[in-house]
Amino acid sequence: MIAVILFLLLILLEIALAAFFIHNLKCKEGICSIIIGAAFLLGCCLILLAINIWVNGYQYRLIVNREKLEALVIDLDTTQPYEEWFCPDEQIMTVKGNLYMQKIVAFAEPYGYVIITLECFSDAQAAKMSYNNKLGIQKKNHLGQWITTKSQSSEYEYYFTKTCRDVSRDILFGLLPEGRYGSKVTIRYKNFVCAFVEHSDQRRSRIDEVIDMLLADYEAYKEAMNP
Repeated sequence: MIAVILFLLLILLEIALAAFFIHNLKCKEGICSIIIGAAFLLGCCLILLAINIWVNGYQYRLIVNREKLEALVIDLDTTQPYEEWFCPDEQIMTVKGNLYMQKIVAFAEPYGYVIITLECFSDAQAAKMSYNNKLGIQKKNHLGQWITTKSQSSEYEYYFTKTCRDVSRDILFGLLPEGRYGSKVTIRYKNFVCAFVEHSDQRRSRIDEVIDMLLADYEAYKEAMNP
């Protein structure tokens, strides 16, 4: 709600500055011209800011437990164990022979859900190429400054975006909670790439909770395979 009020105040201020500038176009005094020009430039900057907020929303630093991101280490030999451990809602075999799986973890209160995609590649090099492609797309879409990257080793790396609040959705669909905050995290370990796309009612991310679930399922799967 605060974001919506701020956005509307910016629009009103811009309109007022533009009206003031037009009204005083014939002012001949030097100091008056300088003040009017400065006000007009400020109005132009505010217009650009408002457009950026409208298109991209507000960006916040993602509140996520990095230790949990660095804990997602799954060592399985073939695609079948990955499938049995992950238990996807849907899966396909890509034209390149990679196993692509997806499932959704939903939270009732506060409302939110995380879409998890897991792709298993034939080797680590192919996984790294896919990871770099995803990272390149995110940097292009977010102009680079909204991305945090970290590499633990040649086998493990991850990046995450800032959390984005969609102001236009707040104004147009304020009664709908879905999609108010969005975040993305992608992790590569050896030959698999795991991506998380989160939509939530709250700014604090719950991706770390989802990782805990995945790791718990992994430990249970290992125990079942090695009683």
